[in-house]
Amino acid sequence: MNDPIAKYLPELENLKSICQWQWLKNMLLEDAKSPVRIIDLFTHTAGFSYGFSGSEVDKLYRSSAMIQGQNDARECIIRTGKAAA
Repeated sequence: MNDPIAKYLPELENLKSICQWQWLKNMLLEDAKSPVRIIDLFTHTAGFSYGFSGSEVDKLYRSSAMIQGQNDARECIIRTGKAAA
């Protein structure tokens, strides 16, 4: 449970987090402070959006191809890794 998810999904090795947000114009990213672990996924503490709130990030998440069912699971992982790198 403490293994980093990148051990199994190498596309997610170099994730970034948003450090400043100005609605799509200037989204500044920084390196994640620690690697996301499997336990973080199970406890919903990995920092991923789940689309439940009304935040701007969740709005983007809900409109994404992944949520709209336009990509299979593997393609979603690859796209997430590229977007967060």
